[in-house]
Amino acid sequence: MRLEGGVLEEEDDPSQSLLPKAPTSPRRASKPTLTFREQIHEALEEPKTFAAKAFCNAVLFAIVLSTAAFILQSMHSMEAEWYWWPIEVAVVTLFTVEILLRYWVWPGTTFSFLSEPMVFIDICALVPFYLQIIAHYTTAEHLPDLRWMRVLRLVRLFKLGRYSPHLQFMARAISRSLSGLALLVFMLLLTLLIISTIMWMHERGEWDEELNCYARSDKRCSPYQSICHSMWWAITTMTTVGYGDTYPIGLEGKATGASAMLLGIVMLALPTTVLGVQFGSAYTKMKHEDACLNAIKECDTDRILRLQKLTKDLFDYRDEIMHVIPSVQDKVMKELGKTHRDHYFKLGAQGLADEAIASLIELCRTIDDFSSSDIKIMAEP
Repeated sequence: MRLEGGVLEEEDDPSQSLLPKAPTSPRRASKPTLTFREQIHEALEEPKTFAAKAFCNAVLFAIVLSTAAFILQSMHSMEAEWYWWPIEVAVVTLFTVEILLRYWVWPGTTFSFLSEPMVFIDICALVPFYLQIIAHYTTAEHLPDLRWMRVLRLVRLFKLGRYSPHLQFMARAISRSLSGLALLVFMLLLTLLIISTIMWMHERGEWDEELNCYARSDKRCSPYQSICHSMWWAITTMTTVGYGDTYPIGLEGKATGASAMLLGIVMLALPTTVLGVQFGSAYTKMKHEDACLNAIKECDTDRILRLQKLTKDLFDYRDEIMHVIPSVQDKVMKELGKTHRDHYFKLGAQGLADEAIASLIELCRTIDDFSSSDIKIMAEP
């Protein structure tokens, strides 16, 4: 609907398509009895029972214990303690039982199970232990040193995301803010490349045969031998870290360094602001969505019927306003037209009428969305 020339033109009436139909049964549809595997799957995904919560807490404790053990093992005085190996065996056993249990109750195919990001993390958390077992019982001389793979134990920290709703919430909010993050990375890389190139041109120096490198006026090898070497200086300068291991000595180089400091602040501040706004907006929207879903899950049929009735009343009021406003506008404009003041009334009245009707329709749609979602949940088997 829209107002043109003081006359309200009505578009297609959305009330019939938006207004949901009430469920035929006054009671919530009962869910079918779940099989044992389905019960286990539901308990692993949404732990509500005491046993499910206890298992999840045991996994969380194992993650923290494993990480603490890995950190303490890095100390020379505690590296050879006997209890590290039993702790690692117990932790890996629990993780192995967990992933096998998840695979057994998985409703999809093996490929879909392995395609899950959290499953990939679970596998990476187990790989170092089993490779260490293989290396211990293998006598082949050509077997490479696999001690570096112990670092993969830190991957177990990512398993916290499976059991922490807050971390999942943060990850979802960040995924919705990827455009701002991409803008930040792009602007930083672009500025980094430009500053590095300019510094390389000014501070590379001349080739010195004796030193076999590019030397500056101080007769020493320049730290800016290439653009790649200059990037280290540029990133430490733009992020205001400034290690001081490399620095320009020429006037042009110092001017470039000053510009890099100022540009670094601007290039980091502007995209960070955009990213912060996007993240805040996505976070607020997701909190609102979760609150609506929680409210919808607790609703009953009586509430749906009340929402339907309210929606129908609002659509009736809308139809009534659509017929009343044009007639009132015509009468007022006729009276004001006698004194040639109808033009000013037309401009103001048209905006107020559009805003009033738009607000009423938005209210109708909001209530209607709640009602439709309620019925959808009630109808689920």
